[in-house]
Amino acid sequence: MTAHAEVAEAVAALELLSDAEHWRAARSSLAEADRLRLEALNHNSRKENLTLAEEKTLERLLLQYDRAILLRAEAARLLKERGHDISGLLTAG
Repeated sequence: MTAHAEVAEAVAALELLSDAEHWRAARSSLAEADRLRLEALNHNSRKENLTLAEEKTLERLLLQYDRAILLRAEAARLLKERGHDISGLLTAG
């Protein structure tokens, strides 16, 4: 299964979750270590060539980040659709 298919499947599965699970998904983020590694690799890639291992790690982390953002957005959409006030999510960091 491709990464895009996995994300589409995960987004579709959100429909089955409870509101509490949607709130958790809407507030989720990358693990701190992954976020810091992603930032470092992005920064380093602008200054120098990354090793093949670093490029693969960067690609993996970017896919994880993209997946997290899409799931957060979809969870927030579903909460709003269910009548919840999601304005706090829009200002959360």
